[in-house]
Amino acid sequence: MRFLASVLILIVGAVVLAMGAMFLASEWSGEVVRMRSFDAEGRGHDTRLWIVDHDDHPYLRGRPDSGWYGRVAAAPEIELERDGEVRRYRAVPSERMRGPVNQLMLDKYGVGEQMIAVFRNMDEVMPLRLDPPNR
Repeated sequence: MRFLASVLILIVGAVVLAMGAMFLASEWSGEVVRMRSFDAEGRGHDTRLWIVDHDDHPYLRGRPDSGWYGRVAAAPEIELERDGEVRRYRAVPSERMRGPVNQLMLDKYGVGEQMIAVFRNMDEVMPLRLDPPNR
């Protein structure tokens, strides 16, 4: 019985350590922006995300099954706080940019990106190109 309890403690400890490492990697590996998406009632929901730039467009990325991504899919007008400035954008999914955006994230966030990639299938993430809202 003691052996089983020890194994269980080790497993729980490993999971907690992995989650902590993922949190640290995501928050302290580089630039983190605040993206505000809006639900069906118009309430804002803030999410902290990594961001990269390519061809004069900022890009975010996420998993289509996440809550924030679902809100953006339903209402693509978002607000983004970057460097203390808030701007409005229209988030446009761009599957063809998956490879380039993933590479830009790796270049910018380095080890943090590598740590997150261990826990996530990067073929499932979807880049979102941020366009000015009038496009």
